[in-house]
Amino acid sequence: MKKIGLVGYPIAHSGSPKLFYDTFAQNRSVLEQYSYDLIETDDFSLAAERFYNEYIAVNVTTPYKEDALALADEYSYPVERIMATNLLIKDEEGVVTAYNTDYLALKILIPQGQKVVVIGCGGAAKAAVVAALENGSNVSIYNRTESKVVEFLFNLKINNPRGISSAVEVLKSEDLAEAVAASDVVVYAISSPVELFDRVLLSGKILIEANYREPLYSKESLDGVSAEYVGGERWLELQAIETYRLIGLLENPQ
Repeated sequence: MKKIGLVGYPIAHSGSPKLFYDTFAQNRSVLEQYSYDLIETDDFSLAAERFYNEYIAVNVTTPYKEDALALADEYSYPVERIMATNLLIKDEEGVVTAYNTDYLALKILIPQGQKVVVIGCGGAAKAAVVAALENGSNVSIYNRTESKVVEFLFNLKINNPRGISSAVEVLKSEDLAEAVAASDVVVYAISSPVELFDRVLLSGKILIEANYREPLYSKESLDGVSAEYVGGERWLELQAIETYRLIGLLENPQ
């Protein structure tokens, strides 16, 4: 049996195993050859050891998306720009390649050529910035700790062999409401509320939220403001599909 897993802490709530088994419920060939389980530990070194010894691939979630880079021998291009991974795949020779399926999902979710505001600067937020830039969007980012944003943008400019625009506006607290009002898409990639703009400012926009366990928004909560809501469950579903394709369990779309 070839093992796939999810690394993170805490992750007992994760829907990833169920999503895997639901996706392949009608495909006995896959379920006879592959399993999916959780590697839940607050010691990343233990998770890394289990991955090397037991698994062909692992998804990676909070708080290890940046730590997991150290396990990779090779990076996909988006990972070089984001400097965070949420998928490690080990080939038959033991070579580990890092991918970022947050980025792949967001390339689908963020329409091309839009004004995008990203809230947060963790792995998911960084993936949103890179996906939006590569979709030709104007991008602004807000994070409570501005130094983390500055470090990320410096790396983004350096790791840019394709010459994709890396111009991103860094938002101050006092500028966030105005930026949201002028945007087309807001990517909310933190788990706590930012009391700096009212939901009315989201009217006519697409709100993409990463948190699917305890989301801050919903279609119902945005009723009356004409916003399109894309929740974390849809984001997770798209990440999973890209994971299965990269492992070779699903064919790429024609």
